Parts: sequence; structure tokens; C-alpha cells
Amino acid sequence: IAVVTISMSKTGLTDEDMERWCVWVRGHLASQRHSCALGVVDFAENRLTAKGVRHLLETFLDLQLPMQVLKLHHNRIAEGWCFAAYLQHGWLHELHLSHNELDAEASAAIIEAAVLASDASDASKKIYPRRVGKGNSAPLWVRLEQNYIDPNVFSSILDAKFGDSAGICCDARSKWCTPHNCVQQAAFAVHLKNLSQQRRRGSHGERTATIGSTGSTTQKADGTECAHVLCFDWERGAWVPETIEIPAIDAAATTELSEGLKVLIGAGMRPTTGSEGPSDKQALSHEEGQTIGADLLRSIRNTKSATAAPPTVPTPAAPPLSAVAPVAAPVAVPPAVAAAQAVAVQAMAKQVAAHAAQSWAANAAGH
Repeated sequence: IAVVTISMSKTGLTDEDMERWCVWVRGHLASQRHSCALGVVDFAENRLTAKGVRHLLETFLDLQLPMQVLKLHHNRIAEGWCFAAYLQHGWLHELHLSHNELDAEASAAIIEAAVLASDASDASKKIYPRRVGKGNSAPLWVRLEQNYIDPNVFSSILDAKFGDSAGICCDARSKWCTPHNCVQQAAFAVHLKNLSQQRRRGSHGERTATIGSTGSTTQKADGTECAHVLCFDWERGAWVPETIEIPAIDAAATTELSEGLKVLIGAGMRPTTGSEGPSDKQALSHEEGQTIGADLLRSIRNTKSATAAPPTVPTPAAPPLSAVAPVAAPVAVPPAVAAAQAVAVQAMAKQVAAHAAQSWAANAAGH
């Protein structure tokens, strides 16, 4: 029997697209259904909901095509009822549903379908876990992290149905728990890895990580500002969009941060030859940046030493720079010293600006 792999990830498929694709695949595989099986079916990173998944699984059921791995992560699936009929046959080995919109009730429905899956000829014979080799068992491998599942509500639903949810799901924390083996060798029906890693909804139920283009910012109903960024997904080895909350910063901290950024940006740029305006600048080379960075560190050290020393005591020479930062115990700063430090910081900023001006002049003369 030929094993067929279907790769349709990152194609922007909607539910309507999936319906048309299913019509096409019915005609294409109808005559070959007895001579092939499905290995990995990948529809990840699309725009599918439960409606599109139902079209897909009903098509494979009608064609009696067994499928081992189904990847549907990073879609818009919010309901679990669409998986029940296909799971009853016990063909599926892995079901990847991370980064969707499933809640505790929808995800519990998926687990319930896997637990109740039984042999058609003997209802008392459960399909999951599968028996693999001599004495090994393989629960259904399910990934549900980064949805909107409350683990406590999820466990309560399964406890109400089966008495003890801990007896049907293995958390797969051991490295020996894989899609093909469970190290505990118990009658767990499902492997649930990283279930506790969930997203959360806002105060009015909005999804905090499903809107906004990469690099943009949005504001939730409670006023919290969110940034839409790219995060690296180690499981998939790719950058994926995520949404993070931006912590609030008071006005004083904002001003201080802005001035600090201006200093750093200015220290990292030099004017081009013959430049008369501030807009014609080039980035400093790596060596020039290292030199200015070292001088900046020396200025900070000298300033701190001068601030901490009494006026009548000479300031000791700054120690040589070390690659390892010293570890200092926290010390309460008296108000007078804090005021002196503020003055020292202003002096440091002037030193940095003066040094940057000297560097620009020297570079312009050299070029």
C-alpha cells in the first residue's frame, strides 16, 4: 500500500477553499483508495475553522482512508465536535491542534472521543492506547497548547465524565514519552504534552493573539497596549506571530528612556563626508562602536566612583574593564547620594556627547 503525504500548510485556505479541495480530492483518490493510505496530512497555518475540518474528515471517512498524523496547528478551530467520528476508527496516531481557539469544553470533547473510541466488533475493547510491539503502548498524541484552555475547568469536565481525568491522560513530561511509546506503560488513552501552556482572553473575551499585523500595536478594552511580534517556535523550527502585552511606563521613565535612546543612537552614528545636515549619517563600524562602548563604560565607572567618594578623598583610578560584570549586594541609597548620582548622570551624558562629537570630527577628517 502506498503512503500518501499531503502538504497544504501556509496556503491561506479558508473553509470554502477546503470544501472545493475536498471535491477535487474525492475525484482524484476515489479510484486509488484501496491501494493507498495517508501518512502525514498537513493543513497547518491556514484559516480553517471546525467547518473546514469537518469537510476534510468526512471526505477521508467516505473514502475510508486511514490517516496517521493530522497537523492543524495555527488555524482558527474553536470547536471539538468535528473530530469525534474520525477518532472512533482509531486510525489517527497524532493530532496537532496547538495555537487555535479551543476552550476547555471543546478540547475535552476531543479527549472524550478518543477515550470512548472502541473496536467495531467489541465495544468493550478500547482502541487507545494502541499496542506497539511487545508490551509497549502508544496513547493518542495530542498537542493542545497555546489555545484558550483553563486546565482546571478541563480536568473538571473529564472528572465528571470518567471519574478521574488523571487516569486517562499522560502529561508526557518524560523524554521517553513519544508518539510511539508511553514510559508509564499504563492504560492512558491520550498523551497531552504542554497542556498548561495556554493563552488567555482579555477582560471582555477578546483574543489577545489573533489580530494585528506583525510590527503593529493594538489596545485592549482595559487600555492595555499589545504588540504583535514574531516568536520562534522551537517545535516547528519557524518564526510565528504572537501578541505580547506592553508594560505601562510612567512619564518620567518614558523621558529618561527617550533621552537614553537618543544618546545611544547618536553615539552609534557619524556624519558622512561633506555632510551639513543631521540626516546624512552613516552607521559606525564594528571597531568604532566597540571603542565608543568601552569609553562609555569607563565614563560610567569614573562617574560612579566620583559620586560615591567623599569630596576630601581623591577618586581612585578606574580598574581595567573585565568581561565578567561584578556582582554587588543591594545597598540602600541615601537621598543626598541619590541627588549626587543624578548630577553625575547628567555629567556622564555630556561626556558621551562630547566624545561622540570628537569621534565624528576625527572620522570626517580621516575620510
